[in-house]
Amino acid sequence: MEVDGHMEPLDKANGEKGVRSAHTQRKVKALGDDLPGEHNGGHGAGTQFHGPPEKINVVAMLKEVNQNFPDSGFKSYHALETDIAKNPGNYQNFAVDFNYRDPAGPELTNTERVPTDFKATWTDAEGIPRREKFVNHPEKGHP
Repeated sequence: MEVDGHMEPLDKANGEKGVRSAHTQRKVKALGDDLPGEHNGGHGAGTQFHGPPEKINVVAMLKEVNQNFPDSGFKSYHALETDIAKNPGNYQNFAVDFNYRDPAGPELTNTERVPTDFKATWTDAEGIPRREKFVNHPEKGHP
């Protein structure tokens, strides 16, 4: 699954607010219940960037990836989103590509719906292509 878009922060000064769905985030989080680690329902395009609260934009992310735990050994997608909000001109043509386990059968299991990793790519303000990979499972997340 790939998410492409323009990451423009909300205009909070004029009262603009993002929309979240606690129900959707809970349902997506539960997909990771049979896997090691604690999962959150994390947004591909965060609510602070007009990201929709629907399942198409929410994936099960390890808590350490979705939030910011600097000493966890995991890269924080939240830290990247925070930097995008502070420096939106430095993130042109932003895309996120999620990778999943190969399905064992025709019907996907819950764990097969949890990305194993994902990669964010963008072009910075100087025109240089950039990318960051986020490991989404504990076995390979630690350095």
